[in-house]
Amino acid sequence: MTHIGPFASEAHAAMRGLPPFNGPELGRAVLAGSRPRAWPDPVPRAWPDPVPRACAKLDSMQETKPHSQEKRARFVVPSRSDSLLRSFTELIGGPLGQRSSPGAVSPGFFTVERVLIILTIVAALLSILIKGYCRVNGWHTPQQFYATCYSDFPELFSSRGLADGVFPLFDQKALFEYPVITGLIAGITAWLVPGRGASPDRILGYFDVNATLIAAMWIVVVLATARINRRRPWDAAMVALAPGIVLAGVINWDMWAVAMLAVGMYFFAKERPVLAGLFIGLGTATKLYPLLILGAVLLLALRTGRLRVLFVTTLAATVAWLAVNVPVAAVNPAGWRYFFDYTRDRPAVTARPGSPTTSLRSDFNWCSLARKPSMPWRWTCSSLPAF
Repeated sequence: MTHIGPFASEAHAAMRGLPPFNGPELGRAVLAGSRPRAWPDPVPRAWPDPVPRACAKLDSMQETKPHSQEKRARFVVPSRSDSLLRSFTELIGGPLGQRSSPGAVSPGFFTVERVLIILTIVAALLSILIKGYCRVNGWHTPQQFYATCYSDFPELFSSRGLADGVFPLFDQKALFEYPVITGLIAGITAWLVPGRGASPDRILGYFDVNATLIAAMWIVVVLATARINRRRPWDAAMVALAPGIVLAGVINWDMWAVAMLAVGMYFFAKERPVLAGLFIGLGTATKLYPLLILGAVLLLALRTGRLRVLFVTTLAATVAWLAVNVPVAAVNPAGWRYFFDYTRDRPAVTARPGSPTTSLRSDFNWCSLARKPSMPWRWTCSSLPAF
């Protein structure tokens, strides 16, 4: 609220938006004790502050052109950052354009994660297609090794009593060379196959059930990998199309442990060490190798000084592992201990009945590299089986 008095200057009045007046009139008005005719009533009125208006006008005079800020992509585009991949994209039109804004504009149905899921499903179908010979002709030795379609699923379904209703680790006479959670998965999936006995149809059904669940775990691994670093989700495509998983993903239940470890790493990246430790412990109860990730956590803790994170993660992993193993060890100590005894005593070359090495030892008389004086180096083999 501003009141304009009779002694205000002409410049001040002009800035306030008042009518102009001359100097002599102001002088006469002062001597007479009256107000100039140009002044409005002395009733207090609200006038706009001239400072913001002057500053705005000054800015408009100085500013010539608005600055255009380039939108930053929400995630890294592989066809831009990877020179090798950029050359491959020439077959489908070249790398993504520089004026595009991936992640900022909705892609519709085909989001990054959905594309990754589609790629994983295609790779999973390819991995099952590779086992097509055995799915059609059965898992017989040695043909299953020559056709590269061996899997533990049909082998253990027949030889470990799963086809006859034996549940690993809880049956006192059952011996199963896998950790607790893997034994539970093997027993539960055997229940899902109707019938009884190791008939070819039940063996095929057991393989298909486990292969389907392996594909689901594969998707979990891919999604967890994509979400660990939101700016690089396409890195998970290397997991979705990994040749090693395509060739060996359905040999056994290892993808379950991989999925639990991937989820644990996701929670660790989100700084939730309790959940990370729980999933690492569950992964270790499925297969021992997730335990090795705690070594990496130890190095990170020593490097950054965040020892509390190491302690919490390790404690949560230990609690999860004990919660799974202690009840089974109490119910069936011999069955629970068999995995550790088998792992400790297992030789470098396994001779388990029905295993690939047993078949190769029985069918091959190993070739030896020999050199005779009259000829160069060559392979000499006493006998080779017909493929």
